[in-house]
Amino acid sequence: MMKATQEPLSETAKRADIIPAFFEAIAGPHPAVPRTISGSLRFDLTDGNRTEHWRVTFSKGIVSAARSDAPADCVVRTDRSTMEAILRGQLNAMAALLRGAVKVEGQTLLLAVFRGLPAGKAARTESKRVGSMSGRRS
Repeated sequence: MMKATQEPLSETAKRADIIPAFFEAIAGPHPAVPRTISGSLRFDLTDGNRTEHWRVTFSKGIVSAARSDAPADCVVRTDRSTMEAILRGQLNAMAALLRGAVKVEGQTLLLAVFRGLPAGKAARTESKRVGSMSGRRS
């Protein structure tokens, strides 16, 4: 019996899923998010000539996330590869902000609340999934 060979994922395919996986994973109630905090963050992630928008909303301890370019109380701008590196734990978000790789406008308190969300879980889950699809162990 011949064993089916699976082609390795391209770098673009590997990168394509971690950001949506992260935003999907953070949705729901979060004990770390104070019930008194409400507001929205928008992430503008550039990739060449394309910009991907994600909007995160905090309301009474509940976090929701969706693709949206609607106005927000805080806007975070960076390139897609920087966001991916932050989510994978390969780049410190504060260092990226200080270097100017991440720009923030508006209510920065919301960004501080956002930083407390469990980014690592989504990144680890996606990393394992990509590794298993490409035949590599993570």
